[in-house]
Parts: sequence; C-alpha cells; structure tokens
Amino acid sequence: MKLGRRILLLLTLAAASFAFLSMTFARYTTAVSGGDTALVARWNFSARGEDDPAGTFYTKGFTFDLFSAKSVSPMDSGHKSFTFTGGGSDTAIAYDVRMKASDLLLLTRGTVAGTENADIYAPFIFRITVSVSDGACDAPPVVFTPPGALGNGWFRPEDIAAAEDGFFSIFDKTAGAPGFSAASADQVTVTVFWQWNTSCYIGDTGAASVAPDVSAGAPGDYPPYYQAAYDAYYGPGGLEERRVAAANAVTDYLSAHGGGPSPDGTWQHEISCPLTPAQHDAALAALSPEGKENYLLAHNGTDDGTGSIAWGAHTVPCPHDHYAEYNALVAVENAATADCRTSLLRAYDDYDTLAADALGAKESVKVIFHITGVQLAPG
Repeated sequence: MKLGRRILLLLTLAAASFAFLSMTFARYTTAVSGGDTALVARWNFSARGEDDPAGTFYTKGFTFDLFSAKSVSPMDSGHKSFTFTGGGSDTAIAYDVRMKASDLLLLTRGTVAGTENADIYAPFIFRITVSVSDGACDAPPVVFTPPGALGNGWFRPEDIAAAEDGFFSIFDKTAGAPGFSAASADQVTVTVFWQWNTSCYIGDTGAASVAPDVSAGAPGDYPPYYQAAYDAYYGPGGLEERRVAAANAVTDYLSAHGGGPSPDGTWQHEISCPLTPAQHDAALAALSPEGKENYLLAHNGTDDGTGSIAWGAHTVPCPHDHYAEYNALVAVENAATADCRTSLLRAYDDYDTLAADALGAKESVKVIFHITGVQLAPG
C-alpha cells in the first residue's frame, strides 16, 4: 500500500483576504473673533496595501490580498503587508486593527489515520509583526501575545477569544489603545505571515502526538514537520519498506511451501531431502532390519555391491508447521500495514485532504482585516 498524497488547490482562497478602513471624521467647535464657527479639522487617516501604487493611501478601502491572488495548497506559506497613517490629521487618532478568521474554524469531521470523527480545521497559522516609519514621533503599537504553545508569535485562529462578530484586535492594549498624535505623519506597517501547517493541528485529533513545528524549511522543500514524517514512512528502514518486506515474506513462504493448503485444509508438500549421505548412513545404522528396508525405500537408497549404500535424489514430506509459521508471518504483515495506516504521514495526508475538500466546498473563504481610526478630542 503506497500512500497517495492528494493536493487540492483552494481556488476559493485565491482572493480570500479583504481589508476595510473605517474612521470617525474629526469635527469640533471653536470660538473665533466675530462669532462661533464650526470648523472641520483636516482628517487624513488612510491606508494602503503593498500591492497598491507606491505612495498612494486610501481613506475607504485598500488592496490587501493575503494569499497573493493564487491558489493555496497544503504546506504553502507566505506573507503580506499593509500600511496605515495619520497623514498629518489635525486631531490625535486612536487606532486599532482587528482580524477575523472565522471561516477557518471547524470545517468538518472525518477519519484521520484510522481515528474517526476527528475535528478538522483549516490548518492555517499566523504571525503578525508591526514596524513604524523612520523618525516616527509616536510610540509603536504592541502586537498581542497569542495564547497557545506555538511560540515565536505564531497562533491558530481557533485559540483566539474573538468578539461576537468574530473579530479580535491584533494589539496589546494593556497600556491603552495605540494612536497617532495630532499632525503625526507616522506610518505603521503590519505584516501578516501565514502557513498551512498541519503539525499545529494534528495533535487535537487523537490520531498522532507531535510537537508543533513552525519552521518553514527551504523553498521548494517539504516543511520540516512533513519531511520528518515522509522520511519515517518512505526512508531507508521506514514503514513502507518494512511493510513491503513483510508482504514479500508471506509471498515467499507460500512459494516455498506448496502455495498454501489444499481444499481439504491439509497443508502437505514434498521437499528435497536435506540429509547428507553420511547422515543417511547414520540414520540407517540405528534402525532394525525391517526399519532399514523401509528407510531405504523412503530415501532412495541402494546397495552398490561393495557394502556401501548409494543415496539417490529423493523428496520427503516437509516437516514445517505450516499454519503456525504462515500465521506468524501474516501477523507481522498486518502489523506493518497497520503502522502505515496509522502513521504520522497518513495523519497529515488525511487531515489535509479533509480540510482542502471542506474549504473547496465553501462558496467563499475570507480572512478579514479591519482598520479603525477614531478622533481624540483636542487637549
């Protein structure tokens, strides 16, 4: 049995990320000579995606296609950035960036490496970093510390406590909401890294126990977590080699022992007598006269006239306990097959196939980022 890896392109993820910008326009009242006048403060809170024209910022929406307008396959990875700015607005601005990935949560249930009814999520993990423009005058925002044990800032959407609308902030607001001061032209760049990484989900299925591995490996190669499982399966001395050897041992035994039992259930066959002439002579000498006659007939022995016995080619019943030996070999083959069926590689392949099928069946799959800017009152 050779595992066939089923890679399904997730066309529904080709443009799965949408970015939205919302803000409260700054308006305040001030007293000037000649009467009270309502002044509209300059408001230039805006954003751009890395694929937007250089230097162009937008106040209503911008391009941010996290998956680079391409199909996504198991074990893919990538990253994309977007930037937002206060743009020199007259008022201070409190801002927030919220993420929504509810389309990637529980997709279906299925059998993973023999374990039935396993929960299947879209096995994406994310990491978010933030940088500010050179010479920034405002403190940079602090990215939240994800829960879970992935490390290095990586997180699974299912581990994040989202609001009722499915959104959660990417910032740590322990010291207050981040913001731009009045007239600030600082730019904040958010970079979102992503991986399809089943090692971070497989432990929840009960089919395998493995520490999540977020290292990506060299471009074009399998990620390290998958390569290790692949080598354990297909490498020298691996599960597949042992399964093939066990299957061959069963086939070879049948070939050497008459092909199997007869229709009546007996398993008997003849083999070339393994005894040497000296062994025949010794066996013959220990017998009674009647026993010697029978032995000579059974072992093609003739007196050559010199007092010595000539032993011709002959066969004898095979002395092996065929059923016991055969059943022992079959048990080894069955165990090797079970090891393949419940292997970590099989678990990864089953999980990825179930997730890809479930995602492909969805009408749309979105990961949404929502940037919000709110004016702060002067003073």
